[in-house]
Amino acid sequence: MTSKRASSRRSLSTDFRILIGVIADLETTIGFLLAGVGETSGSQQLDKNFMIVTEETPAHEVESFFIYLCGRRNIGVIFVATEVRKVLTQVISRVTKTIPIILEIPTKHTIVQSLESKHQALKKHKLRDID
Repeated sequence: MTSKRASSRRSLSTDFRILIGVIADLETTIGFLLAGVGETSGSQQLDKNFMIVTEETPAHEVESFFIYLCGRRNIGVIFVATEVRKVLTQVISRVTKTIPIILEIPTKHTIVQSLESKHQALKKHKLRDID
């Protein structure tokens, strides 16, 4: 009985897991971390599968972290916030691999902007109908 448990533990520890990478603002990244996406395998920043990007984060750091994630064999999907994708446009265009899949995700900021612009357009449309 004990040997069965030990062998099942060994097989679990040697399983190859595919992870999700996240490069986004603080709120979005924290949401993914709370959902269990975060993974750290060491003490250095590059051992993580997520990066919190602020306005002060240098573009070269974001680019190098993205390239690092693309090079990892255990990353299957990389979620990139809309604002960050703008910084990574050149680097993303050079990616030729099919895995990891790179998905742009909206953030609270981009969703609010979109809703505000739709609201403004609706107001203008209603004002034209009144005239």
